[in-house]
Parts: sequence; structure tokens; C-alpha cells
Amino acid sequence: MRGDSKDLKSVEDIAKFMVLQDERQSSEQNSNWDFWAKEVNVSLPHFPKTRKFGQANLVIQAAINGLGIAMGRSPLVTDAIIDGKLVHPLTQTAQSQFSYWFVCHHDALKLRPVQAFRDWIHAIAEAPES
Repeated sequence: MRGDSKDLKSVEDIAKFMVLQDERQSSEQNSNWDFWAKEVNVSLPHFPKTRKFGQANLVIQAAINGLGIAMGRSPLVTDAIIDGKLVHPLTQTAQSQFSYWFVCHHDALKLRPVQAFRDWIHAIAEAPES
């Protein structure tokens, strides 16, 4: 969400806004909104106005451009929140339903730069969020 969040104080207030959504990849996958609501144990209101995008980064850019409110993963929104382009109006947070994997050819693991990158990425992933 961009700018003044005074009209978004509770989960029920979400229905007042254009809700920006990432299209699900499969029918078994919950939307970001549904997943978040389940994880933080809240009931979402009906969204009378929605707009769907094919990629999560497009959802976030639409929110930055003022087109509505979005649910975003920390790696995609942290800089925009720090820069004041987005705000975090609701206090409830949930761990992402998505996983990321470090992959490379087996022989590449023999290379020091690849080992260093792997060790660094694992350290970042295991570090507690601040």
C-alpha cells in the first residue's frame, strides 16, 4: 500500500480498496491473501474490487503506483517500505508459503566462488529477520 494508510486499520477495511493479487500457479496453491489469513487466523472480507497480475513483482509495482493494496513477500517489499514507497498498515505477518532452492551442477560445487556464494546464501536464509 502506498501513502496514507489511515483508512486501513483492520482486516475488514481491506474490502474498501482495490485488492491486487498474484495469479495462482495451480488450484492447490492458496492466494497470498488466503494463505496470510489462514496463518494469522483472521477471516478476510469479500473483495468487491480485485486486479490480478501474472507475477508477484508486478503486483508490488502496481501497489507502488497507487493502483491498490497488495500482499507481498519481504524480499519484494522491504526496500519499498524503507524508501517510503509502501507502508505496512497491518501488524500481522506470516512466513511465506514459498521455498527457494540453491541449485547448481555438481562439479560447480568444487569452485571456491560457488562454495562461498552457497555458504553466504545459506547464512542469509538462516538468519533471523530483523
